[in-house]
Amino acid sequence: MIVEDKIPLNRSLSKILQRAGFAVDQAFDGQEALDLIDGQYHDLIILDLTLPKVDGLEVIARLRRAGITTPILVLTARAATPQIVAGLRSGADDYLSKPFEVEELLARVQVLLRRQSDQKTPLLQVENLTLDPVSGRVTRAGSQVTLSKKEFQVLYYLMSKAHWVVTKSELLTHVWQNETEVYDRVVDTYMCFLRRKIDKDFPQEKPLIQTLKTRGYRLGEEKS
Repeated sequence: MIVEDKIPLNRSLSKILQRAGFAVDQAFDGQEALDLIDGQYHDLIILDLTLPKVDGLEVIARLRRAGITTPILVLTARAATPQIVAGLRSGADDYLSKPFEVEELLARVQVLLRRQSDQKTPLLQVENLTLDPVSGRVTRAGSQVTLSKKEFQVLYYLMSKAHWVVTKSELLTHVWQNETEVYDRVVDTYMCFLRRKIDKDFPQEKPLIQTLKTRGYRLGEEKS
């Protein structure tokens, strides 16, 4: 999740992270960030401190009070040392001063993600299908499944929302965000690819990917 009110910078950061293989959500003010983070799963939050509606320090404080432990990387101006200290005391995990180099941003992102994976089991699992976000390894019934980068991103999102319905619009937003000329049929195509590799290549196993007419897709049984 990128929370930055300056639209060009937000879009630039999104493109950088997408090229590095991440799915990205965007928010342009503090209240929008709180609304989105409350209902979505994120591995990392990149947060500017100077935000409209709800400022960055208050966003951090509210998230931590709510028990949300997602790592937070604060973006701040070089001269804002008191803000940096306040952000870290509020519960931020690291900070990056503006302007910054792309290489440093990606390095800090990777460090925070590794730290987070050390603190919890990184594997996503639905029955005997597992996905390791750190290594990129996917297995079904103990056998490795080879996926393309985009197939992996689609499966990762489905597994992060396991047992819930995921719409085509959600997949387009999270996996193909900011890519032009991408339509619903592209989602259908990739779901066919995944169904073949996850289900049809394992005929002895129960199919996991379900298509729900007019609604979208679900991985695993419906959550009660």
